Amino acid sequence: MPTTTAMHLGSWLGWPSWLRDDTSLTCSGPLPSHVSTADDLIIIANILHHAGETAILERLIEDGPQTVGPIAALAFAHAPTLGSGLQSLVRLINVNEPHLRASITVQGERHAVALEPTAPLGRVTNFIALISMASAYRLIAATSFDALDEVELHSTYVDDNDMAKIWRHFRCRVRAGASTNRLSVPSSWCARSHPQSDQNLWALASAQIADAERTRFADTVVLEYRHKVAQILAEQRRVPLLKQIAAESGISVRTISRLFASHGTGFHAMVDQERRLRAATLINDPSLGLPEIAVALGFSDMSSFGRSFRQWFGSSPGKFRRAGKQASGLCERDFQYNSQGANR
Repeated sequence: MPTTTAMHLGSWLGWPSWLRDDTSLTCSGPLPSHVSTADDLIIIANILHHAGETAILERLIEDGPQTVGPIAALAFAHAPTLGSGLQSLVRLINVNEPHLRASITVQGERHAVALEPTAPLGRVTNFIALISMASAYRLIAATSFDALDEVELHSTYVDDNDMAKIWRHFRCRVRAGASTNRLSVPSSWCARSHPQSDQNLWALASAQIADAERTRFADTVVLEYRHKVAQILAEQRRVPLLKQIAAESGISVRTISRLFASHGTGFHAMVDQERRLRAATLINDPSLGLPEIAVALGFSDMSSFGRSFRQWFGSSPGKFRRAGKQASGLCERDFQYNSQGANR
């Protein structure tokens, strides 16, 4: 699993030696980008034990966008409605947090992001759940500037003097010591439009979320073939052929095609997904010209590149790049906290 939260906290703490206590990790310095689920859990527990729980919570909540990762930040900034933004948050939690299971629940006239632990982890569950709900709160605050008293936060954290420092960051109704972790809003809010949403960047975020889901839940064998496709694209700058992949694997084209079909995908769809994901990364690199990006993706000419890019993201590469430059400042501005914990 990705070490998003642990990586952020480890950097803040200066990569102390106790970070890896009782884990399988032997290296020093920054954490790997991915670790086992067990090691991630132990790292979080080590941080809570050594660094102080409330101090860590305050830092994470105040830092906001820096802790959610680039895909979540893009989705939050450009979800067309509050409902679609909350749904993207639930999907990302289920991809990135194996210790929690997230869902959208409806009770009466209220919608809630509900979090259930996948195992009884005590304080660690409380901690991870509150960080996830803080992300939902930021998303809600971006479309509900003056009505946050209609938001309800239920947390399994007890209400004591230490946690009072945390609750002040939420300008909503807080119920501490609850039996569940959830954040709810009136159902009518889900249709509210996001004032700074960009259709192209929302399409990009949605594609990246779908790719993260495929990668997280795909069969290991299929992932190995996908890594081969990505490697050929990156190193050889050409579109890999199915017969080449099959030959290198020592199996027939028919066998490998059946394997992909049994997992709900196909070789050409996989190649297209990898090119799209690579295009999403390269288009945001200002040092690369559009012809260079086309070559890096294995296109023989700009017209073919342009047609594929429009199919992926709904606009030409040039227009998409210009829109990204204009929106880059808005994404950061929308999710900065003021002193009361609300978004500016």
